[in-house]
Amino acid sequence: MNAIPNDRDAHRDDLVASARKGDPEALDLLLRRLAPKLAAEAERCVRGDLAARLRPSDLVQSAAMQIVRGFDAFRGAGEAEFAAWALRVLKNEGLQRRRWFARAKRAGEAPAPPRSVATPSRDAARREEHALLLRAMDALESDQREALRLKLIEDLPHAEIARRLGRSEGAARMLLARARRNLALGIEKLERP
Repeated sequence: MNAIPNDRDAHRDDLVASARKGDPEALDLLLRRLAPKLAAEAERCVRGDLAARLRPSDLVQSAAMQIVRGFDAFRGAGEAEFAAWALRVLKNEGLQRRRWFARAKRAGEAPAPPRSVATPSRDAARREEHALLLRAMDALESDQREALRLKLIEDLPHAEIARRLGRSEGAARMLLARARRNLALGIEKLERP
């Protein structure tokens, strides 16, 4: 039995055609409709070590920028194909971030913060994030807090952190991993309404 397309499906496919013709509102509407799926997929992508370094919302924003910039490369015809393509862009972006952080970790480098233009709203957001980070750090156990301070602020190698904390290097690495995970969880808890 052949499916008969309804008006709603035709309208959705018209959005893709309009976006392809350069209508920014059509592309914006497509992205807004897709936002819950992108957010859910970002939650799945940002797990483990990556969760301490990247928020799902940041991954969604980065993928959305890639989708807008690369929309000319999209060859599909309808909204379902657009959704599949956009989710693939998000997954690839998450994979690239995971690989980048893994390379930086193996090389012993701290990831470089993204450069941005200062605006009053960004300054306010940065102050809020800083306050949130400090509250989450205060909630950590003192040895975890000290391990993070030695690694992130003093940029000490694991062997030196272990020496200063009176632990083996393996134990210091595990402590840092727990500290990062607990910090990410603490931030997540504080961000919830």
